[in-house]
Amino acid sequence: FFRSSDGLNTMAIQGTIEEVNWLMNVVKFDVYPGFRGYVLFRISINDMGNYGECAGLHTCGQGEPCADHNNAEEHVVATSGITVFNVDAAVGTQTRCQETDCDTCNKVEGCGWCPGACTQLGQGGKCMIGGASSPLYEACPADITGRRWRECSKPSQDFLSIGLGAGGALLGICLVTFSVMKWAQRRHGSIIAYARKKRADLNRTGQRLKILPPETARYTQFFVLTGFCVTG
Repeated sequence: FFRSSDGLNTMAIQGTIEEVNWLMNVVKFDVYPGFRGYVLFRISINDMGNYGECAGLHTCGQGEPCADHNNAEEHVVATSGITVFNVDAAVGTQTRCQETDCDTCNKVEGCGWCPGACTQLGQGGKCMIGGASSPLYEACPADITGRRWRECSKPSQDFLSIGLGAGGALLGICLVTFSVMKWAQRRHGSIIAYARKKRADLNRTGQRLKILPPETARYTQFFVLTGFCVTG
């Protein structure tokens, strides 16, 4: 392993075709963890002259007799066969959120299932990168059943339970109101008389605490005097 004159990190491998092919199956390109971007691999193959000697022109086939090799052209001296080609690669982040079912996807931190994605491909949903409320990089439409982000099944609306709960609450309010009215009628004659008594009690309490003016207060004169003071 060395740096070439072009400034490229170079790894040289020498061996038979079988050995090189085996090594290509296990060799890996390892970069530092923060690297992201384009990478160029320049591969140069040299057979080191091991492809054999080029024979002269010979003719020998099923439809004709083999020619006399003594009359063939001269053999060509073997030369090294060199091939160079480039491989473009892009180094990205580690693949995330590749689960294929809703429950498994939602259990992975930073992932969520979108039921309405990839429906045209027949997949019926896709695992996406995102948070609790929405995906991070993609849009998540609702599917035909109304399921949205991170919903594996459409929550059924229990109308019976809702109706029973609302009816029970209304019945409780009616019972409390009826009990208060019967109590007020039994103690004070009517609910109106009870309301008047409570208003009088409230006024007396406010006057005793100096919060409300006394009953002999003249409100008209007070407001007129206040108006003169403010405008004057």
